[in-house]
Formats: sequence, C-alpha cells, structure tokens
Amino acid sequence: ESYLKDYSILYFKETFRKEVKKNYGEYLRLIKDSSNFIFDVVRSSLYHRKISGLNLFNEIKFDSDFKQVSIGTLNHDLLIENFLRDEIVDGFRQNGELRYFEPSEYERIDKKFYLYKLHGSINWFYWSKTNSDGTRYPIKLGLKEGGNLGLYDELLDSDRNKWKIEEDRPILLIGQNKAFRYYYQDYFELHYQFFKRLKDSTLLIMSGYGGSDNLINFRIKDWLESSKENKILFLYEDEQPPHYFLGYKSQYNIIPKWFSKTTLEDIKKSKYLP
Repeated sequence: ESYLKDYSILYFKETFRKEVKKNYGEYLRLIKDSSNFIFDVVRSSLYHRKISGLNLFNEIKFDSDFKQVSIGTLNHDLLIENFLRDEIVDGFRQNGELRYFEPSEYERIDKKFYLYKLHGSINWFYWSKTNSDGTRYPIKLGLKEGGNLGLYDELLDSDRNKWKIEEDRPILLIGQNKAFRYYYQDYFELHYQFFKRLKDSTLLIMSGYGGSDNLINFRIKDWLESSKENKILFLYEDEQPPHYFLGYKSQYNIIPKWFSKTTLEDIKKSKYLP
C-alpha cells in the first residue's frame, strides 16, 4: 500500500534511522549515498537502449487525422525524442551550445509532436552562468547532449557567456515525494503546460500507466468531469485500466494491446478519434 502512494522512501528512511539512531550524521550520509546510487543506476541503465515498440508514432506522423499530438510520459529515457528527432517540440530552446527549458516553446505550431517528461529526464541538468565580474546568474534547466560533458566542462551561449553544470546528476523525480516536487521550479511550469494542452483536447490515449500518481489522477479526473465529450482510450493488454478510472466507463474504451503492439488501424476502429 505504501508503494502505491509513493511513500516507500519513508519506510526506507525509518529502517536506516533504527540502524544508525546513535549517529544521526551517519544516517544522513547513508540516505544521501543511497539516493545518489539510485540516480546513477537509473541513468546508466536507461542511457543506451535500443529503440523499439514506437511504430505507432510513425504511423501517426503521416496521418492527417492527427494535427497535433501531445505526449506525456513518466519515463526518464530518451527513446521518444531520439525516435521522433526533428518532429518534436520538447520545451527546450537552442541558445548557442546550450538548450535550456523555455515553456513558450510549447506555443509553437510548426511540429506535430509535443513532449512533456513529467518526471524529468536522464539528460536534464541545472546549469549556472557566471559573468566576468564573478556575478552568478540564476540557474536554468538545460539539456546535456551527447553524454560526454563533465561537471567542470562549459558551454557557450549565443552571447559567449559560459555555463557550467551545477551537479553532475540528472534532474529526475526518484525516491522522493513527487507530489511536492511538482510545485517546484520548472516542474510546476512543465505540468501546467501539459495539463493546459490536455484541457484543450478531447482524447487521451493511455498505455502502461499504473494509476499510482494521485496528483496526475486528480487532473485527469477533473478533465473527464469537465465534459462528457472527453474520452480515454486505454491500450492495456490485460483489458484492465487503472482502478482509479473504473468509475468512468461511459467515457473510456479499451484496446487489449500495449502501445508497442497497437496500430493506427486499431485506434481508428475504436471510433474514439475526435
């Protein structure tokens, strides 16, 4: 039950507290080292993965029935952006050698796909700029391209200002209270942009989501209840959508396949296209 509510880290902390209760400094060190270990394992595991199971995006790309497609994902990998490449808006703007997060990018109308990585990404880092007199500017969320830049490497923006990575670990929502972080810095703006796009949509296609993120559930519930025209199409091989949405049977349909096995023909046969 605690895992479903995203509180597993509390059990983890309490276990360590009992083991090192006489040395609080050691307890804090263990927590920090464990958190860093989780980050490093996730980054290493996800960085080099073969792209497969995304052919549905390719079908959608060439289909005129889909004008604009917003993709919300809780995954941290780079599969979607690498697969769609120049066909996607990811919320980042090029400035010299640096690409930094700029929410107004989502207002562009020259692409078909718009990507929202709601739990962060293995190539997201915070960057800081220091000018010639030593003044440090507020940090920006930027992309680390290629995987070769280190903590002390620099990038130059279009005005030749130097930017450095603040910490050589990616910005991921792992092992912490995600609901709290949704209201913090760029995550707040990112979630706002995604649910603003959802508000203007009438069809949500969902696959693989287990329904354990309560704040995301609340947003989708509000969207369903705002109009009976709003529909969810579940791509679930076991024909069982997340329990949270079972009360909205008049507003959803199920294709008994995962995303990787679903075709555009399957979706069109569902008659759930707006």
